[in-house]
Amino acid sequence: MKKFHMQTNIREAYESRHEPESMHVIADFYWRTLLLVALLLVVLFALYGSLEFMRVANDTAIDAASEQAPARPERTFNRSRLQAVLDSLNAREAQFESLKKSAPTVVDPSR
Repeated sequence: MKKFHMQTNIREAYESRHEPESMHVIADFYWRTLLLVALLLVVLFALYGSLEFMRVANDTAIDAASEQAPARPERTFNRSRLQAVLDSLNAREAQFESLKKSAPTVVDPSR
């Protein structure tokens, strides 16, 4: 019954919205509506966050259980691959030094 009375009160206030007395009712209604929407959003975001957290936690647990430790770990160190990486780094260093020594071909517009 109070809800019906509130709707009637809001309807009357909206019909006479140009009067200062009805602004209080309209402002109160808007404020309560904003609070309700904010509360619903907080609850929905918290629910979504907890569901995502549980999904990731379950996926991690399944992945950890499915992995089996090998009896002998694989050898990951490869000398030829390391030498190729070192050669490419030396080539990049030489290219950087040559670019640093050469003069820029673009004229500085501030001079």
